[in-house]
Amino acid sequence: MRALDAWAIERMGIPGVALMENAGAGVARAVAARLGSGETGRVAVLCGGGNNGGDGFVAARHLAHQGYEVRVGVLAPLSRMVGDGATNLGILERAGVRVEALGEDALDAEAFASCWQSWVQWRPEVWVDALLGTGLQRPVGGRMAEVIARLGALPCGWIVSVDLPSGVDGDSGRVLGCAVQAQETVTLGAHKAGLWLQEGRRLAGTVRVEGIGFPPGTAAICPSAGWLLSRESVGQWLEARPWDAHKGSCGHVVVVGGSAGKEGAALLAARGALRVGAGLVTVAVPRGCGAAIGASELMVEEAWDGVSGAGDLLESVLRRADTVVLGPGLGTSGVAHGVARAVLSGHGGPVVIDADGLNILAEDKELRGLCRGELVLTPHPGEMGRLVGMTAREVVEDALALARGYAREHGVTLVLKTASTVVSAADGCYGINTSGTPGMASAGMGDVLAGIIGGLLAQGAGSWAAAALGVWIHGRAGELGAAREGVRGLTASGLLSALGAVWCEVEA
Repeated sequence: MRALDAWAIERMGIPGVALMENAGAGVARAVAARLGSGETGRVAVLCGGGNNGGDGFVAARHLAHQGYEVRVGVLAPLSRMVGDGATNLGILERAGVRVEALGEDALDAEAFASCWQSWVQWRPEVWVDALLGTGLQRPVGGRMAEVIARLGALPCGWIVSVDLPSGVDGDSGRVLGCAVQAQETVTLGAHKAGLWLQEGRRLAGTVRVEGIGFPPGTAAICPSAGWLLSRESVGQWLEARPWDAHKGSCGHVVVVGGSAGKEGAALLAARGALRVGAGLVTVAVPRGCGAAIGASELMVEEAWDGVSGAGDLLESVLRRADTVVLGPGLGTSGVAHGVARAVLSGHGGPVVIDADGLNILAEDKELRGLCRGELVLTPHPGEMGRLVGMTAREVVEDALALARGYAREHGVTLVLKTASTVVSAADGCYGINTSGTPGMASAGMGDVLAGIIGGLLAQGAGSWAAAALGVWIHGRAGELGAAREGVRGLTASGLLSALGAVWCEVEA
């Protein structure tokens, strides 16, 4: 959005004040929709000193013109306002809208507390948060932090944030000191990554995008390559199955894993591959573990000795594979390391590395260099932390930047599984997932996802498309499964059983 703003103003000659006018009008439309057409209502608009505050001034003017009672508070010295924000503040004041200075320069602590109480007693139906926008780079403090805290303690009222909930970092979704909890966020021009990552996703409430007047085709000049993974966006990566398809033309997935006591992980991955349309799926496990798989649609090979390691039988199985899923239930023993080496050096097609495969990769950095085909890595924060020498918490704090940097550096497609899973390709393209449910915080979910991505790869999807489509499908199946079985009752098997309903939706 920063690049688009600059392009529109500097190259296209669209005045910044025109963009601000459109932005504020969009915010006013959202507030009016909340209050209802034809009704009168009270709206409190809290503005900062930057462009976000300027958007708030415009919104206040439009709402007052529509007949709503509007009260505007400014947390910046009015005499120091500059640029488009100052222009719109002047217009607002000349229009007769009540504007009050609430900053530390105007009111001491006691006076502010009394003033705030008067605002609360006025009982606004909607509070507009136009305090801080995308330019925030340091923790919120002082009077601004106090206002945000007081907004969080309101006894009533609907909070609408402009562009971002104030205090949320627009790139990472982190809270910088403190942040507004909005019921609705009106974001301007396009989505911001921070609205869908970390705490930003919870704090934003319902997200509504309002255009601000960019010419058609403007997005083509933006250097960003980000996607919001939703039902609308993933449809472009879904190809219809040919009428003459047969199991031999729909890809063969080999899942390599399932050591003693962990056979279920390999079975879940294999079922995930089947449920997204792979024609053939083989589960390759150590000797003595095959009986635990026992699914009639699957082929099972006891492809290596748990003591002496991989041999000719595993090599034979790999020759039949279009795609390999490496790691679910594999373990991290010396034999497992040998199996991983055999897979990465012996298979020329795509490989999805998950679970123990990632832990082996973290212990043996040379493995990646053995790979002859495309790699898709699917770590959760703990596994990602082991790959890069960070804690899981550090990984989550800047998941998008970390995923993009790792994918570029190592030439892989990376699926970083957090509450808002990030998919990043080696060329810089990335996506943030919107589907999913807290019910997916359960064992085996990641195994299913690895199998789903493997199944899509085997059918001919590229690494980016398979990962992006697979992540969204997985999350949507979780939503449908939780609706049927409850958030706490959802299991990986329950998610698998909901995949059919997802296909009915996306192929309708």
